[in-house]
Amino acid sequence: HAHVYFSNRAAALCYLERYEEAELDSEKSLSLKPDYGKAHARLGLSRFFLGDYEGAVEAYTDALKYDPNNAASKSYLSKARARLEKDGFHRSANDRRTPPRVPRQDMDGED
Repeated sequence: HAHVYFSNRAAALCYLERYEEAELDSEKSLSLKPDYGKAHARLGLSRFFLGDYEGAVEAYTDALKYDPNNAASKSYLSKARARLEKDGFHRSANDRRTPPRVPRQDMDGED
């Protein structure tokens, strides 16, 4: 169950606004269990807050394959797509900017 540990720690790190570390823990969780939907969602959340909206779209799309009714994933997928459209171009992990501020209650940190 190490994949759950890394995914839960990613959620905690997002709550602490330590998004780069959360991204790494999400990726570690997925390396252990590639079909773990919550890890995909937490990867999406960390990438969203890092300003990697293209990566967030990819992660949330994957998350919804495994948990199609997850309201937070649907919401953040929509937000990430809107940011991409607003920016008019795709941001990558190498082109990050200051993360947007989103109320903590809007984060999905439950297990």
